[in-house]
Amino acid sequence: VQTVQDQFIQRSNVTLPLLVCYDGYVTPEQFRQLPSGRQDYMLFSSVVLDAPAASQAGIAPYNLASDTVVNVSPADFLRVAEQRRAAMQVTASATASGLTAEVNAATGGVVVISVPYDPALRVTVDGAPARTFIANFGFVGVTMSGGKHTLALTMP
Repeated sequence: VQTVQDQFIQRSNVTLPLLVCYDGYVTPEQFRQLPSGRQDYMLFSSVVLDAPAASQAGIAPYNLASDTVVNVSPADFLRVAEQRRAAMQVTASATASGLTAEVNAATGGVVVISVPYDPALRVTVDGAPARTFIANFGFVGVTMSGGKHTLALTMP
């Protein structure tokens, strides 16, 4: 466990990693129509974005019709969390003002950083400023291509 300003960074093998890459999205309206257990599972499968953020990100809608998991079990959560971890290898470290991460993403998409969104946060990808947006109802989202990158987040 580390603290950066007023944010806590923790490790867990049964939750999503600090940075997660998604290649599909659902809208907040679609998400709210799902049963609660299915909502939890959906956060492991697709990012929740409003229309402007989805347009900015340029990713495809998640195909809800093709998702056949109905009665979500603990094994389903572990399986999909492991799929997310495998899709993007991350080595992250806290800094005095945020975090830096070396990432290797299998595909491009929206990277959700498990830090509450604040418009004053600054994110760079490979040293270039990256536009941020709200993802998953309040976390930092940024678009990133597949491959190896250095991501840095600086808190105000």
